[in-house]
Amino acid sequence: MRRLFVLLCLALVACGEGNGPAAPEPARDGTAALDLGHTPKKDRVVLGLHESSAVFGTDIAIRFAAVLEDSRCPIDVLCPWEGNCRIAIDVSRPAERPVLLEVNTAVEPRVVEAHGLLIRIVSVTPAPVSTREILEEEYVVTLDVSWY
Repeated sequence: MRRLFVLLCLALVACGEGNGPAAPEPARDGTAALDLGHTPKKDRVVLGLHESSAVFGTDIAIRFAAVLEDSRCPIDVLCPWEGNCRIAIDVSRPAERPVLLEVNTAVEPRVVEAHGLLIRIVSVTPAPVSTREILEEEYVVTLDVSWY
């Protein structure tokens, strides 16, 4: 009986070996996570137009500089395409000039890089409605920021 138990334990251990590391889980945006031997750090930044915020754990700040285009489909209309919102952001470090970047919701570039940060739009609010124009001061962007 004891031999059977030892053999069963060895068989279970052997079954678990040889599978190798698990493949990286795809990220929500469809890209595979890179295995660089580090765990990526992440932050989510919510900014009103012309507002800035420090990225947690860094000396880097991001500012929502402008809405350059907003052709998103109004929520009360049936559209053949979702449309796009293109914004400008400033990414800055102390004593350095800000890097001005443009990022989009639906067309490339949807992810931009500055100072080692990868930045992607999660959402732009408010959602458009066909019966009214969005005022500049109403815009709020949520950004995913990641770095190694």
